[in-house]
Amino acid sequence: MQFQYVARDADGRKQEGILECPDQRAAARALQEQGCFVLSVQPVRAVRERFEWGHAWYALWPLAPRTLAVFFRMLESCLHAGLTVFDSLRRIEVDLSDARLRSLVGDLAAQVSKGRPLAEGITRHAKYFPAHVRELTRVGEQNGCLEAMVGEIARAYERDDRISRSLRWPTGFLLVSVLPLPVFWRAFNYFQYLAAFWVTPERMPAYSGSPWAAARDMWLRKDGMVCVALTVLILLAVVVARVVIRYPGRIAWRDALSLRLPLWGPLVRGCAQVRFVRTFWAAYHAGQPYAEAFAMGASATANAALDARLQPQVAAVRGGTKVADALRQAGILPRELVGSLAQGEDTGRLEESLQRAGEYLERDQDDTIRAALARSWVLAIFYGLVAGAAASLHFFQQYFGWVFDFTEHLFD
Repeated sequence: MQFQYVARDADGRKQEGILECPDQRAAARALQEQGCFVLSVQPVRAVRERFEWGHAWYALWPLAPRTLAVFFRMLESCLHAGLTVFDSLRRIEVDLSDARLRSLVGDLAAQVSKGRPLAEGITRHAKYFPAHVRELTRVGEQNGCLEAMVGEIARAYERDDRISRSLRWPTGFLLVSVLPLPVFWRAFNYFQYLAAFWVTPERMPAYSGSPWAAARDMWLRKDGMVCVALTVLILLAVVVARVVIRYPGRIAWRDALSLRLPLWGPLVRGCAQVRFVRTFWAAYHAGQPYAEAFAMGASATANAALDARLQPQVAAVRGGTKVADALRQAGILPRELVGSLAQGEDTGRLEESLQRAGEYLERDQDDTIRAALARSWVLAIFYGLVAGAAASLHFFQQYFGWVFDFTEHLFD
């Protein structure tokens, strides 16, 4: 059973992490044997992740998925070459170009040099590493398959980078086309006032100067504060949305909502499916028992809603339930894929079936990314054209309405 602890070491520094122990007393005793003063030990399921404002500030400028993918891929290469974790981190630190990541890796190396696990150092920097990365690193170290787990983490970040680079431009175009529309609508009123003052100067008794200055004064009095308020609200909404999306902790309602969004939902579900199957296969291929490999895969979904479905099945698989039956109960994989895994499990070829399932899901996700990219561009262009047409029609009606009046009198 897993326990999350808070303790202070011999130097008085606060330490946090997760231990695998039979019960709560055994976890506290293990910490005391390490010379730590125990502050709290709680079962992982009873721990509710708190909102950290420091993590929210980091979510505005997070490390790019490509940067983290390069780091974990370099770590995997060094471990595969036979280097220790400490030597790997020191070598990687020299080659990194990102200042934040270089400082982070240096601190990880300092923690490892004191005999602490890499997972504990990663837990100290929770704002940089989401919960599933910390969990995979921990189980990889405890089960002797750190290289395989690091490789799967790198693969997941590479997949996230491919998705973000694919959808960056259509999403940005859509936001720029739609969000500022209320502000532009109010800004057009300036030209309406200008046309009114230019055609009928008698409307300017309260204003001095040219029609340009009169229109500016009137716009500032009637629409200036409204434009400022709308701009602040739009910017605030963008900031809050970015924090919620990029926040490294687990937010249950956000993860559940992300699975239901029209374009984003299939991508999120596909990423979680690939992470689960690939991590399950990598751990099983590294020699772990299938029950422990199943638990490692369940911890890699990076989605609290799917994780809530899988955790009861982890206990069932450890109790002897077949993997295929547990996956049918969880309902996170397609039925056809679960059927092929059941056949592989019955014939003793579960590892081969998992590998083929992972390859199939990756190809399917590539198709989903291409489809989402095409639909995003269609939606972005459509909404951009609609917004542009609406603004143009409003402008034309406001400032060239006399054309319609003139044409009506032609047929009188």
